[in-house]
Amino acid sequence: MNTKAAEPFASLVHEDIEILPCQPWSMGMYGDPNGVELVDVDPDYQPPEFAPLGAAQILAIDSKYYALAYGVSHTEAMRQMLIQHDNSAATEEIRAEFGDKITAIGLTTEPEYGMVVILKDVETAPPMRRMYRDAKPLAERKIVAASFATPNDRGVTLTQAEVDTATALITSPTAFIVRFELEKDLLPLPEPEYRLCTNP
Repeated sequence: MNTKAAEPFASLVHEDIEILPCQPWSMGMYGDPNGVELVDVDPDYQPPEFAPLGAAQILAIDSKYYALAYGVSHTEAMRQMLIQHDNSAATEEIRAEFGDKITAIGLTTEPEYGMVVILKDVETAPPMRRMYRDAKPLAERKIVAASFATPNDRGVTLTQAEVDTATALITSPTAFIVRFELEKDLLPLPEPEYRLCTNP
């Protein structure tokens, strides 16, 4: 997956903390080295706070960059990223069925986004099938951080509606196609199909 990582941390730190210029080492700054008080502490100082990011927020943010990179809608980008990162159950089911006949398992965009399985020692490729990524529960509904309302340097923002869409996608099964090809008919695995794993 060639997406730029989201940049949440800089935007999440509160910027209302005053940064004081450095002072020379002095008794006034650090107190008596033989005494108890070594550093003057500002009683009003509050450490930087970070807005908590839930799985739906992270998906909604990262998929913005994915959509820009691959020219798909934001919702489709979220769907494709879920298939990319959560296909292990489907992969294991396919491996259990075909075993050492599998040469490679990858991702495909044809005829729609899903997986492609390359088989050897098989006369006829099995018909295309539809499989499902399992729904995942989320502990709570996360409210979008207010700092994401301001566009970053790539014009990316985040709304509550987009986070809610991500939540709905995560907590529902995701359907995707699995296409089978024969190794003797299709080598090497063509772009934009990316080889994920091969049998030794």
